[in-house]
Amino acid sequence: MTWIDVDAEGLRDAANKLRQAETEIKALGNYAEEADPDLWMFGLAGVGFAGLYFAIAKGIVHPAFSDAEQAVEGICTRLEDCADEYEDCDEGIAQELDKIGQDIVDGAI
Repeated sequence: MTWIDVDAEGLRDAANKLRQAETEIKALGNYAEEADPDLWMFGLAGVGFAGLYFAIAKGIVHPAFSDAEQAVEGICTRLEDCADEYEDCDEGIAQELDKIGQDIVDGAI
């Protein structure tokens, strides 16, 4: 499969750059939590809306930031795993080609 050309170091670099996004996601999540208004800010007329707001914010929005952090880490881990696998595969192929070359030199083939 000569048409496959994988830069293992490039995959690792991509994972490292992507990991930087985790700190941004965490900062956004913290900001979102800090931006939640106090319950009294809705006033008596907004009590119904306040319940809905906090249910969505606490149950969906805030956990989504944590989920995004975990997803980014998972992608980074997979990129690094792929880089390792490609390097191992290339090394194995190189060793087998060396054996074949040596067999040719030795006249075994």
